[in-house]
Amino acid sequence: SSDVCSSDLGGHNMRSEVLLDVTALAIAAGLSFLLAVRVSRSPFWALVGVGTAVLLVPRLYAYPKLLLYPLGLAAIAAYSSRPTIRRLIVAAAVTAIAFLFRHDHGGSIGMAMVAMLVLVHIADGLAVVGRRVVAFGVAVGVLLLPFLLFVQMHGGLVSYFG
Repeated sequence: SSDVCSSDLGGHNMRSEVLLDVTALAIAAGLSFLLAVRVSRSPFWALVGVGTAVLLVPRLYAYPKLLLYPLGLAAIAAYSSRPTIRRLIVAAAVTAIAFLFRHDHGGSIGMAMVAMLVLVHIADGLAVVGRRVVAFGVAVGVLLLPFLLFVQMHGGLVSYFG
């Protein structure tokens, strides 16, 4: 939770929470702008789109939604432009981090990553698609292993996910 992180960094006050949230929102806006420029090929229209979103003044607590999904799109764009194992691991890390924020964020981003892997590698054959999807799944699992072990030791995975 952001409360624990911001409290540890700046003490138990609203200032540290606001600083964390505003910083995350600023990073999200910057990343969204870069992605919009890449897609639209127009800094003007990217600024119009992202500027409109910024002017809507999102709730500070909404920063995970506004940050994680552009991060997922950036990982998709990076991997699809140059599919390497390193970029696959980055995509897995983004998915695992999203899962740790909220499990449904991880599931949504993970499904988008799998769809991207299928689309990028379908021309290479189903065997390559399968290997990449399994490699992605294993990487996500390895990255989440400490969390999963912690949950198992302190109540069990079955009761946690039940």
